[in-house]
Amino acid sequence: MVKCQWCNLVKNGMNPFRGASPRTRNSMDKIKIAHIITKLELGGAQKVVIHTASHLDISRYSSIIISGAGGALENEVKNNSGIKYFFIPELIREVNPVKDIIALVKIIGLLKKEKVNLVHTHSSKAGILGRWAAWFAGIRVIVHTFHGFGFHDFQNPIIRNLFVFVERVTARITKKLVFVSRSNIKKALANGIGREKQYVLARAGIDIRKFSDCRVNVAEKKKSLGIEPDAPVAGMIACFKLQKNILDFLAAANLIRIAVPEVKFLLVGDGQLRERIEKRIRELDMEGQFILTGWRDDINEIIQTFDVLVSTSLWEGLPCIFLEAMSASKPVIATDVDGVSEVVKDGVNGFLVSPSGGKVEKTAEFVIKLLKDKELAARMGKNGNSKLEEEFDINRVVKDLEEIYEGVVTSQ
Repeated sequence: MVKCQWCNLVKNGMNPFRGASPRTRNSMDKIKIAHIITKLELGGAQKVVIHTASHLDISRYSSIIISGAGGALENEVKNNSGIKYFFIPELIREVNPVKDIIALVKIIGLLKKEKVNLVHTHSSKAGILGRWAAWFAGIRVIVHTFHGFGFHDFQNPIIRNLFVFVERVTARITKKLVFVSRSNIKKALANGIGREKQYVLARAGIDIRKFSDCRVNVAEKKKSLGIEPDAPVAGMIACFKLQKNILDFLAAANLIRIAVPEVKFLLVGDGQLRERIEKRIRELDMEGQFILTGWRDDINEIIQTFDVLVSTSLWEGLPCIFLEAMSASKPVIATDVDGVSEVVKDGVNGFLVSPSGGKVEKTAEFVIKLLKDKELAARMGKNGNSKLEEEFDINRVVKDLEEIYEGVVTSQ
């Protein structure tokens, strides 16, 4: 078999398109980091990016954020005077050759103009385009965090294999591959993505006290959401996309309401599947029991109205929303996929549902159990709060990332 010359150049650390070398810098200079993410929607990865960019040691680092446009957290970045940001409309989640090339060229230009020393990418699409943009711009210090993978078992095998191949090739130009769960590390190894010496575990984190110390009048909050004060609430907080499998939540809700007629279902989020979700709610004749809030910036208060948090995801990295629910002492019911079991302990702080057959019925069974047994729900919620470890605190995550940055920079 004839080896691809382009792949050989990349493997040997050479840029096949340019002869640029990494910028030289004094060890005492600030490290300028570009954090690149596909979209600043309401998600754990996005929150970590924003917090990291604004909380790194300012004596050692300066940061910029590069993102696609239109995310729910855009205003949070715009209103933060400590963050320099750039929005690229062509940076979108879907594969679009024309827009992808435009986004790539724009990112290359920004990295050169801003004299970036280190690029840290997040999410699948930005992880590919951002890392190659860095490479073409002559930047060799490249870090990528997998908050999950762009490939999964529900894809056409040809498409899945193509995505895996792209990740394998792109891993060759990446100094460190950061994972938020041990499960994702195993999956990367199994798929031949990078080498184990590139791997590092750095959990996604949250501001634990923002949720554990939140004080809100639950009855008033429920009223503002259109929920009776004494109505039990099963809630989901998610982007309306295939991964989150929200239609299974609707199917489970249709069973739950038979056993608990007074229940309300709170669905916080938005996305491309909204019309399909709204249509299904109408078909089930559940408009009176479902509240769709859209994107919200008061999640720490809304989650206080939940009796149980539900997740029906098909695949995950390690969802920050679970950590937020645990901080608020709320039990979690979730599909047992990827890194979920690393935080949700079955029968301890919630219930895990097998992703195989009967998952809708099992999800409904567990929700009904917790809605009817308030003492069990409270005990599980308390267990979750007590099991939050230091590694999930967002400020610890920032320190972990600083160590990673120092390591890759000093190794140059």
